[in-house]
Amino acid sequence: MKKLLLIFFCLLLFESNAQIDKNNSSAIHLIGIQARLIDLMPFELSYIKLKKKGLSFAIRGGYGKGDKNKSETNTYRNYSVYRPTLFTYSQSFESYFIKPGIVFASNKSPIFRSIYLINYSIAKSYDKMIITADDPIFDSYIQTNKESHVYQSLEFEGNHQLNLFKEKIYFGFGYIFGVKTVNDVPFKSILKGIDEGSQYSPSQGIGKYIYINSNMSLMYKL
Repeated sequence: MKKLLLIFFCLLLFESNAQIDKNNSSAIHLIGIQARLIDLMPFELSYIKLKKKGLSFAIRGGYGKGDKNKSETNTYRNYSVYRPTLFTYSQSFESYFIKPGIVFASNKSPIFRSIYLINYSIAKSYDKMIITADDPIFDSYIQTNKESHVYQSLEFEGNHQLNLFKEKIYFGFGYIFGVKTVNDVPFKSILKGIDEGSQYSPSQGIGKYIYINSNMSLMYKL
């Protein structure tokens, strides 16, 4: 995943230094930052290439970390000695993702631009769960578990941009509808029922199989 992000940033650097004939330009290059409003790791760097003819596309990428599944207190019974034991757990993650997309439609007025995309999102996540148990006989103990998972999804995105300054700086807003194609649930073999409450997937959002989101962005035209 780190290699994918390195390729992404190199592409941005290459495109930002590309020489474009302004009198006969066949492409528009936009770079910026985008934030999804319903997400635990919302920020992503964004590059969009729009062509009058040929392939128009977008590439996003990002990194984030945070907590999943709020800690709570549970009780289980040790049936060998018929006693209850209280335990709490906390879950955190660190994730990298890259999201290429194909622009299948776009239109533009002097102050407004609309772009419609199909995106493929892939994320690598490193997850950690800490379980603290309070046993009345064996006292307290802490168990740390670590797993890594890959998440993938396909999504439709509508992105709309308002010209703020001389067709150079744009404020964007949009919406996303996605379908999770690979959505592993960490630690489901350790904590029974966690897959019922775990609804968040890095770079995608909240939802077990499908998700919706909205976003805002600030873009600069090269």
